[in-house]
Amino acid sequence: YSLEGKAALSKLAVPLIQELPESVFKQLIINELSSRTGLANDRLLSVTGLDVQRQSSVQSARRKQQVRLNQSRLVEDAMVLILRQPDLAYSLQSEMLAQLSKEVEWQLLSEIVNGILDRETVSPVVLLSYYQDSPYFDYLRGLAEKDPMLSADQRSTELADTLTKLLSDAKMQQNQKVIDSLSEKPLSSLSPEERELLSRHTRRGNRSL
Repeated sequence: YSLEGKAALSKLAVPLIQELPESVFKQLIINELSSRTGLANDRLLSVTGLDVQRQSSVQSARRKQQVRLNQSRLVEDAMVLILRQPDLAYSLQSEMLAQLSKEVEWQLLSEIVNGILDRETVSPVVLLSYYQDSPYFDYLRGLAEKDPMLSADQRSTELADTLTKLLSDAKMQQNQKVIDSLSEKPLSSLSPEERELLSRHTRRGNRSL
């Protein structure tokens, strides 16, 4: 690319970068853009106007609409890992991915993972840019700025363990709801299978005391 071409390419990312507060994550984005265009950081800031931060009225209005999801700690831990290292999505088993799509609370996580799988390569910066106009942008950016303090190999194992725990906890909660429902019914109204299920649960509860 010529200098003009590099400047034009880098300016495409300006609206996203201008949204970010001063932070380590913002510097990582600028560093990646600098690497892709071949422009030094100070030159990049100059030709794109990023050295003079400006917020448009459209951006201000959109940011007022930002929301924060009420996600569990396990869901957020998984999203931090995916946002920091999108290629981890390729290590997930299809059965696990299918389970993620079944719970409302996990829909955004499932959407992010499937979005990565639908594309050949996705960097953290590009992944976040897909949600630039989403009401979840600030929330996702905040998660992306968290550092899990793990190596690449550790992140893969941590993600698998986190999602396994997430699915296991959800199954336990669902089973408990079934037991609670059966406990509220007269014993005479239960089928033999339901009585056996309730009995096994009671025996396990007594052993744990």
